[in-house]
Amino acid sequence: MITVIYPCDRNNVWMTCDWACHLKRPGYKAQYAGTDYAGPEQPLWVSQYNGKVLQSMWSNLGYGNTTFVEHYDQAGNGVLRIRNAHQKDLAVSVGDIVQPGDLLGTMDSTGNSTGTHTHWEVWIKTHGSWQNIDPLNLSNGVKIVANKESLETLDGSEPIPQPKFKIPNVAFVPCKNMLYDPINLRTLPHTSAGARIIGRVEPASIWEYCGSKTDTVGNVWFALRKGDKIGWAAAYYNGAAWIVPQE
Repeated sequence: MITVIYPCDRNNVWMTCDWACHLKRPGYKAQYAGTDYAGPEQPLWVSQYNGKVLQSMWSNLGYGNTTFVEHYDQAGNGVLRIRNAHQKDLAVSVGDIVQPGDLLGTMDSTGNSTGTHTHWEVWIKTHGSWQNIDPLNLSNGVKIVANKESLETLDGSEPIPQPKFKIPNVAFVPCKNMLYDPINLRTLPHTSAGARIIGRVEPASIWEYCGSKTDTVGNVWFALRKGDKIGWAAAYYNGAAWIVPQE
């Protein structure tokens, strides 16, 4: 049995549509079904032990601002994925290693939404493929618990250690940048917890390139500066370039 905690304060939200409810809506398929929890704006947090952020982006599929986190067993195999959609903001970046209770963003109503809520999807890996499941149905092997102290690790052993994320000294090298997609820029130093968003970089805006680095989980980052603002921005998302430095 895989345990997860609610993505928000269960005492401050109400369920407006469960997994089966989504399947009754015209055009909905199982891969888009989830559980909707509505309420006032509030934090959304990581629901299981350490994982890696696969998506932290604006989605054109109706999700609005969405985060998608993969969680691993002790052997490093991905066995659980969790999505939160319609977020107001994005407090993590692709490649971040996160822990239960880490902030993912704020509940809101971005994308295809009629009110403040989180569309919560739980995916498990069975027979080598990912399946979006109803987390309220215990027969699917997932149990929702009240707090992170009740979580069980995915294989009953200790959580995966969080890798160290070190910021190198970066020499300033003037460079124009072509930005293909909007991203959130974060202040130095960049960590999975406590990073502060300093602005949204829009397509075709010009920042100065200060250097690059590779973190401990293999993601490439660019250091950018505009005026008195400096931040790290993800260079790659699922293999697609977000930022291409032009000399």
